[in-house]
Amino acid sequence: MACRFFKSYRWLVTGFCLCSWVKPVSAESNLANQIHADVIQICSNVSMMDVRRPLERIVAKGLPALKILSGEIKKAEKRTCKLRILKAISLILANNPNGKVSSKTLQEFMKLTKDEEFLVRYWSVKILGAMTDKEVATQVVATLKEVAEKDEAKLILRVQALYSIGKTGFGDKELLKQIEDSNHLIREAVCDSLIGYRTAAAIVALYRGMLDKDVRVRLAALDIIRNLNNENGLGYNPQFPIEGRIKPLEKWFQWFQSQDVTYHPDHMTILMAAPVTSVRVAVCTSLRDAKTARTLPCLIRGLSDPEEAVRQASLDSFAEMNLDKTFGYNAGAPEEERQTAVIKVLDWIIATKTDGLKQTDWLPVFNVLNDAGKIKILQYLKGIKTRSAALIIYWAARAPMLDVRNTALEALKALTGGKDLSYNPKAPEQELPIEAQKISDWIREHKSEFGGSEKKKPSK
Repeated sequence: MACRFFKSYRWLVTGFCLCSWVKPVSAESNLANQIHADVIQICSNVSMMDVRRPLERIVAKGLPALKILSGEIKKAEKRTCKLRILKAISLILANNPNGKVSSKTLQEFMKLTKDEEFLVRYWSVKILGAMTDKEVATQVVATLKEVAEKDEAKLILRVQALYSIGKTGFGDKELLKQIEDSNHLIREAVCDSLIGYRTAAAIVALYRGMLDKDVRVRLAALDIIRNLNNENGLGYNPQFPIEGRIKPLEKWFQWFQSQDVTYHPDHMTILMAAPVTSVRVAVCTSLRDAKTARTLPCLIRGLSDPEEAVRQASLDSFAEMNLDKTFGYNAGAPEEERQTAVIKVLDWIIATKTDGLKQTDWLPVFNVLNDAGKIKILQYLKGIKTRSAALIIYWAARAPMLDVRNTALEALKALTGGKDLSYNPKAPEQELPIEAQKISDWIREHKSEFGGSEKKKPSK
């Protein structure tokens, strides 16, 4: 008995001695272990939807996690892993806009701007753009000067500018221009930089992001929207095809409509491009109380919509606005009959509302009209010097119908002051893109001369 007690006592003493030599785990070490475990998860899972939980846990750690993540990213070998860690860093900074970052951690981020992978360089600059430190701005500019690829430098500069603008709030025009950009990285940067904003332009841009053809843009928009209303997504899954996203998108649109914001005609133009019928119906219905001429092109587009419900909503809004000049338009009539009536409506609007339409972006309307309607708009825009008018001429110059191209040539002469750009409307169909490129080049060279509506550059 005594022996057994002695043995137990011996082990107790031994244990006490060992414990006295073992250092307690520090809070920093514990945090590092937790983050390391989550980093392993976000790096090992294939789908972004599967990494959401560990990513959220990392982001919840806040600014203290940045130092640890800068160390984790140094150890990461795969591009995917680096990008996901950078995503976590970006979200932490977005949630802590006034937080300070140590010089050592900052230097680690600066090193990443020279990484061999473009997307890593892109995200590192994006993160640096989210910081408010003057030191950061100076170093970013210095780094950008070292970038050899001119196009890449321009892209990165735009991303950094988006974040800088995002801190003070986007202007409607600038925001709506950027969300329509042809580069998915720019569209993603727009969504990411909108955290906390509830302006009409921000809401519309985020909705456009949820409709984006690129899943990465849709993921970015969803992250910000969840932050705005603390919802669980209402069943929206950015990885589903559009058919599987329609119902959640309808619910989201209802939420957008409930926000206390005033929508601009340009917002409605973007929403009218939504592939969700109920959204287009809602837009046309919401225009019943509109009193400005600039809303009318949106209703014209509604009259040309492929869905009868949208066409009927647009027609009802015309009637509600006491604009009964629809010239026998019937939403259920055959397309040819409807288009004939639409042209009469368009003609009447142009004749009676001219002063209020000059700064209107007619491009979305132009693209849904038949050839006679396209000619009508080209004739109206002759002599109006806005970027929207110039882009319509560019697209008309590529139209299959010769009469449309001839009218485009007339409008082009008025736009350039009679300057001969050697555009040939009678060129063979396969050469039309080359002919239209002459107009595109002229638009770029004279972009500073345009006023009014701004849109993205035409694609080559």
